[in-house]
Amino acid sequence: MIAYIVCEGVSDVKLLQCILPKELLNGVEIVAAGGLSAIKSLSRSLLVRRQVPVAIVADADSVAPDLVQERLSSIEELVESVAVDTPVKVILAIPSIDVIFFRTVSYCLGC
Repeated sequence: MIAYIVCEGVSDVKLLQCILPKELLNGVEIVAAGGLSAIKSLSRSLLVRRQVPVAIVADADSVAPDLVQERLSSIEELVESVAVDTPVKVILAIPSIDVIFFRTVSYCLGC
C-alpha cells in the first residue's frame, strides 16, 4: 500500500472510485471510516501504524468560510500531530459543489 484515502461512508468510497482516474488509484486504498470522528481516529491509526500518506476527504457541512476553515484546521491539527514526517492532506467538500457531481454520482454508483 502506498497511500490511503479516508472518507466518511461507503457512498463516498464509490464516488471517489468513479471520479478518480483508475491509474492514480494503483496502490491506493479508499476506506470508509463511518463518520467524521471515526475519520480522525482511523487516519491517526494509519499514520502511526502504517506510516504511509493519508488523504482525508470529508464533508464541510457548511458553506460559511469561517466554519469550513475551522473544521479544516481542527482535523489537520489533530491528525498531523501524529504524522511526524508522513504526508497528510485534508480535503473538505463544500455542499455547493455536490450539485456538480450529482449526475456523475447517480450514474457511477452502479459501476
